[in-house]
Amino acid sequence: MNELNFNQISIFNLSFLSLIAKHKVRKVTVVILCGGDSLRFTNPIIPGHKVMATIAGKPLLLILINYFNNYGFTDFIICVKDSDSEIKTYFEELNLGFSVQVVKTGNDTPTGGRIKKIEALVNSSNFIVTYGDGLADIDLLALVKFHENNQLNATITAVQPMNQYGVLGIDSDQNVTSFLEKPRMKEWINGGFFVFKKAIFTLLKEDSILEKGPLETLSKQRQLKAFCHDGFWKSMDTYKDYEEMNKQLPKYKCFEAL
Repeated sequence: MNELNFNQISIFNLSFLSLIAKHKVRKVTVVILCGGDSLRFTNPIIPGHKVMATIAGKPLLLILINYFNNYGFTDFIICVKDSDSEIKTYFEELNLGFSVQVVKTGNDTPTGGRIKKIEALVNSSNFIVTYGDGLADIDLLALVKFHENNQLNATITAVQPMNQYGVLGIDSDQNVTSFLEKPRMKEWINGGFFVFKKAIFTLLKEDSILEKGPLETLSKQRQLKAFCHDGFWKSMDTYKDYEEMNKQLPKYKCFEAL
């Protein structure tokens, strides 16, 4: 019998640990918020909900769900407007082999309220919440582990996107010293991909805006950590974002088979 070298053993151990981690998250519920307005995205070329816009040949929302599933997640809840039949019909006709529930959570319900409305459907002590119009090459197992290790009520993924505008360097005499073409932001912003303990539900009401009262309260309570992600991240708010996402996504192998 051939002896295994150290590298082979290391790869085997890492693969085995990865399988254990994936099995562990199988029952972690993933909540995807798709109830927002698409006013900034209105374009006659792409009718319907923006999360169903085709990116690299498939609906954005399906790519997002399959990305989670590749990490082992199998329990999904999609929060939609009462008037939104497009998403519900699409996933009812699609057999993915795992659980995807499309839940109507009101036409004007804010983000926190939508999460509150699906409280009874969350099957795990920790659960993930993210926005349906954003993608990232986040290591989701590392995100969940980070949350569990900190033992706090909430984790938010922080990102530094590219600036939408070019930046001028100006000295104390108001001389222009440099031009930077759309550099990466120095500040961190909310990138979605939250992990919460069920304790979050005590902070939510049906009129709650997640990004205001609840997250601000968690921050004051020192119950909110930031998982800093410096890889690919893109949200799709405008038609320009749609065009950029279609150009960028093929460059990332992690999205190829999704």
